[in-house]
Amino acid sequence: MKTRKDNRHDSSRMHSFSVHGKPWLFDPDTLRIYSQDKPLVQSKTSVNQDEYGLIDPVHTLEGYLLIITNRCNLRCTYCFADGGSYRLEPGSTMSVDTACLALDYLVETSRKKVFMVVFFGGEPLMEFDLIRQIVDYWEKYYSGKKKVVFGIVTNGTLLNKRVLQYCSSKKIKLLISLDGEKQDHDAARRYENGAGTYDNITRNLDLARQCLPENDLACSCTLTRTNMQVSRLFHHMADLGFSRMDFQMENIFDATSALKSPDMHALAAGFKTLFHDLAESGRIGEFKRIDIVYKFLTALEQRKKNRYFCYTGRTRYAVSPEGDLYPCIFFASQHMYCFGNVSCGITRPDILQSFAENRVESKPPCRECFARHLCGGGCAFAARLAGGSIAGVSPALCVLYRQVAALCLEYAVMTGQIGEQNSKEVYHA
Repeated sequence: MKTRKDNRHDSSRMHSFSVHGKPWLFDPDTLRIYSQDKPLVQSKTSVNQDEYGLIDPVHTLEGYLLIITNRCNLRCTYCFADGGSYRLEPGSTMSVDTACLALDYLVETSRKKVFMVVFFGGEPLMEFDLIRQIVDYWEKYYSGKKKVVFGIVTNGTLLNKRVLQYCSSKKIKLLISLDGEKQDHDAARRYENGAGTYDNITRNLDLARQCLPENDLACSCTLTRTNMQVSRLFHHMADLGFSRMDFQMENIFDATSALKSPDMHALAAGFKTLFHDLAESGRIGEFKRIDIVYKFLTALEQRKKNRYFCYTGRTRYAVSPEGDLYPCIFFASQHMYCFGNVSCGITRPDILQSFAENRVESKPPCRECFARHLCGGGCAFAARLAGGSIAGVSPALCVLYRQVAALCLEYAVMTGQIGEQNSKEVYHA
């Protein structure tokens, strides 16, 4: 009689955890969760993001972050872009010709059907007319041939009815920078004269809620030593109407603001408190509003391994006002990472190659980490800040990522999206 091959996993290499006293096992290689009291079987998983050995923009390039101006009307204390200048030529603005060249290069180079183009700064709404010209150019030459989703990352101070109605009509996504409650926000995000910006932004948010589709507001919140109370921060942002929250803590140059390892332990505890508070109140689904949580849970639910932390140097490029190409906006302040220009294409493929090879599997600290294929190896720029190389990791951020990953495993079991159904695949030899 034929028998199936016994493909049971070696549970010793799995991550064990418990939910309400019941033991579970997580397989970091297949991203599956199993009950510990049931036999385990091999299961297939897929790979999220490209597997190309050499980054080829023909297959991988999906969009840009266009730094359309280095000008900014704020002077935030922790700004990685040094007030928008990126430590390069201050006060420069992208020309219409350069912006059009960037769009031409994107369409002519990549075979992708859908692109994401995000306007960045400085403060991009200081050049709102330029944004309109860029959108008009796309609609004139590429509408019907390729699809694009436009976005704007803004500090929110220049939002008005004209801007918001335009964004609504063109379906432009907004990501608004806000650092929590008034006292915390105004301590870091100020006008040039030192005045806080919170009151102005929240007035503009009232208008945004009237002009934009429901559940279409997203915020970017930079976490520092002054606004680490995750639960309070989360609920305040939710009360303001934000349906998505991007928590930034990887790229702060200001040493007095940057989170260190002890701070990350406190921050991780805050995530845990928020998670259990939401679970106890029947609102556990809201935990997915946080960007890093959404990323980890998406990998779990789809069983698609993240081999990289994000798009940096692979699927999206940052474009400076002069048209220079960088791996991402954070590296745009480091001229050594410039790998080309929209006028001539890629001139330093070795830089892109270094990011292509920067997979989580290549990082020694990640090889035994249960969260490796949820996290993807961590932010390359944060790794460079921490240890001088994109090939490393930020030990401080690893503390937080592991805790968030553990909460995501608990979420998956508690919501029934992943867990017991795996037992249906169990068989005995």
